[in-house]
Amino acid sequence: MTNKDVLLLALGNEIMAAKFYQKLADSTKNEDMKSVFERLARFEHMHEEKIKDIYLSEFPEMTVMNFNDREEFKGKTQFHDVGEVLSYGMEVEKNMEESYIKLAEMYAGEENEVIFKELAKEESYHTEILEEELQRIQGIHTWFDMSELNGMMED
Repeated sequence: MTNKDVLLLALGNEIMAAKFYQKLADSTKNEDMKSVFERLARFEHMHEEKIKDIYLSEFPEMTVMNFNDREEFKGKTQFHDVGEVLSYGMEVEKNMEESYIKLAEMYAGEENEVIFKELAKEESYHTEILEEELQRIQGIHTWFDMSELNGMMED
């Protein structure tokens, strides 16, 4: 796979992820979940722009076709509950993080290495957002760091 192919694949993945999150935001009646999904969709759009910039800097003679009109989310679209949606989103984000780590390795020593490392870090953050939401709806989310309780609880 060429650099061009890899960048186009990453671009398509970001567009599909943004569409996935926007579709979830549009379909939920829960305002908290709507806000989370809209936020994630915005993050994915920002990633899309970063990848477009890399693509056009590497291949200035090319244009980026309008994926928004033809790319549809190709992942799972039927879920039984919100927990399943969040778990699936975490899986997608982890896969994207791994992809960006590989791209950073592919661009080792180049300016784009830093960008892909940052994208990987951001995808990890998206996973954390989804994980916190999952814990919140399962009732196990804590608002403090458990290590803060050292010495305050009996064994």
